[in-house]
Amino acid sequence: MKSTLLKPLSFLDVFIRFFSGFGAGVAGSVILLIVLFMGWGIVGNTLSPANVTTNEFGVSEMVTGTHPLFIYFVVLASFLGILASSVSYILMSTVVSEHYHYRTTLLTDVFFGNLILLILMIPVYAIMNSYFGYESIGIAAVIHAILSAILSFFILEIINWSKYLLVNLYGLILGLILFTIVAVLFFSNKTIFAFFVLPLLFGFLSMGNALAQAAYEWFYHAYGNDFLNSENRFGDDYGDR
Repeated sequence: MKSTLLKPLSFLDVFIRFFSGFGAGVAGSVILLIVLFMGWGIVGNTLSPANVTTNEFGVSEMVTGTHPLFIYFVVLASFLGILASSVSYILMSTVVSEHYHYRTTLLTDVFFGNLILLILMIPVYAIMNSYFGYESIGIAAVIHAILSAILSFFILEIINWSKYLLVNLYGLILGLILFTIVAVLFFSNKTIFAFFVLPLLFGFLSMGNALAQAAYEWFYHAYGNDFLNSENRFGDDYGDR
């Protein structure tokens, strides 16, 4: 059985995929920065260092004012940044790789998928803010970004390469592992990390998927076994559709 993956990927292809995903994430981070800058009057007091005051007992206390609209504005900024990255990821993928087609369909599905995800995430933001304070909003935003990236990743792959979703699944896992390792080792500052989440996330998902495809193509051409084709059946299931 012939593999429908077009050709073996070179290391250059892998790095091109990484930088295309990274660039898509940068686009989202830029939108995030612009929106936060425009609403600095709402988020500035919360993101700035806390004021130090002294109570009646002479004990220093940290006082931080949180604007009533803070959570809503951060949710909006996060959504716009994440949506910009997801759309850019689709556009970049269809440009740099001949594997991917159906751009209009992909963009439509990613847009509405992110709207649905936003609706599902709003209660998560509210619960995190209520139980753990405004600082937990950043954690919710990272979760939102990861779920959106996974959603966009699978929309891209399902529409184009549904027969090889198992290959893509391994690529997704590899990309998330690489993202986690880099995040833990190199980003102890949460504020800086917040603006690198989208570039690193989409970059490593693209890279992980490319590495998985490259490894599978090498295996297929070396051994002639298309075992990760989802249409294949083995053992007692052979011939059963």
